[in-house]
Amino acid sequence: MKLTIIGGSSPFTVNMFANGRATRFLRGFTQITLQGRNAENLRHVQAAVAADCATAGIRLHTETDTTRALIGADVVLVQARFGGLELRAEIEQCCKDRGLFADETLGIGGLVTALRVQDQWRALADCIHTACPSAMIVNMINPLSLSCQILHGAGLRTIGLCEGPVTTARYLASQLTAPDEVLEWSCAGFNHRSYIHGLKVDGTPLGFRHLRPLQVPKNVGAPDPESRAIVSKEVAQCRDTTRWHYGRAGTVADIRAKALRGLGNGAAGLQTSRATPWYDDAVLPFLAAWSGQQELLMTTLNTFDRGLFRETRFAVQKTALATVAQSVPEPSVARCIDRFETHEKLSLACLANPSERTIDQAIACDPLIPDAQKANAVGAVLQIARIYRGKEYRRRSKISA
Repeated sequence: MKLTIIGGSSPFTVNMFANGRATRFLRGFTQITLQGRNAENLRHVQAAVAADCATAGIRLHTETDTTRALIGADVVLVQARFGGLELRAEIEQCCKDRGLFADETLGIGGLVTALRVQDQWRALADCIHTACPSAMIVNMINPLSLSCQILHGAGLRTIGLCEGPVTTARYLASQLTAPDEVLEWSCAGFNHRSYIHGLKVDGTPLGFRHLRPLQVPKNVGAPDPESRAIVSKEVAQCRDTTRWHYGRAGTVADIRAKALRGLGNGAAGLQTSRATPWYDDAVLPFLAAWSGQQELLMTTLNTFDRGLFRETRFAVQKTALATVAQSVPEPSVARCIDRFETHEKLSLACLANPSERTIDQAIACDPLIPDAQKANAVGAVLQIARIYRGKEYRRRSKISA
């Protein structure tokens, strides 16, 4: 089985392989190809992970050409940051200037990112169709649900991965159960807008009064009085102005530059200082289960269901996916999900026909943008997405994986 990693020249890729991860999770693949635009960075990443791959019996290749890297792939992991950190920084600065929440998946950031780079997603889909049309596409591009929709719409077998619900559920179990007790939970909604609900401990339901007192860290979801469930950390951060942060793009850029310097100095096996929980909690377990190295994985996936990509629980076992039986969302949770669903549909309509009108419609239904800020938000989208009043939106087709 062959795995191709699109965006494999990122220095953070080494965290997939470091400290024996290649042996523990990736031995189900006989070949791994790292694809990236920067040949020098690719060489550095290859040198850093070569020993781990050799120990696991994996042939390691690198390739700057996207189509050549994809030829014969059985699984394609898409982790490229289309638009780069430069786009993220531009969004952060605009949001800071206008007093808006800055994120590349929620609020104006998700819509702007998709508008700016959707044609690069489509170009990647064309490459995959040419080289490996039957491959499983494991997508990590933000905003995840919209990018998954584009890849799926191009006829590709696509799932989206995010560690958030699993990480949150693990934390909840540590706080709400004794060592010999089992936490049952369900997940519903959309990526970065999902809800953990229907919590039970050994079959006994937990009401919101059990959840409200929890003091949760920033990397997990939080109790939400509106839904009376646990909402994703991203929604919780969006609603708490004390947790707004406009310098993340610069911080990540600094860590990335430092990591590249370390790799350039021959630091084989180096694990970067940036935390990458998506590898340990989502990507690597999925790849191990899908390739047959691990017998069964219970996780959450974003899959196409009733016209949209929704986040819910799945069992993964040797190239097969099966939904996990879950409780029906309570009315308070269902109402919140319905609002996000309306916004998701209008965001997709905006991508299909970008204009001031479709942007206004999508922003008007965004549950995370206060009504008083919506006109301001529309102006921000028009500014960053390069859509000017009275002028047509011009698409760009250059791929920059």
